[in-house]
Amino acid sequence: MGSKAHPEDGAIYLHRLAIRRKYAQSGLGRSILQWSSSGIHFEGKHTVRLDCGASNATLNAFYARNGYTFLGETDGYSTYEKPVELLS
Repeated sequence: MGSKAHPEDGAIYLHRLAIRRKYAQSGLGRSILQWSSSGIHFEGKHTVRLDCGASNATLNAFYARNGYTFLGETDGYSTYEKPVELLS
């Protein structure tokens, strides 16, 4: 995430999301991603950002399928972000 990670960038960073294999395909990962963009709020933060290994096609597809926008690849990592859903 490099130079984007600074106090004024407006992003919440999701780091090291992992699911035990026995919970794979249960929807837990999808639920955590949903919660990260709609269930937590920090003043001045409007985006959830994450990265993952660019060579992990399954994980890259998972983030894209769950509404994260691909921003690009740097040093072997794909970066994604999604707007935080504001409370009404």
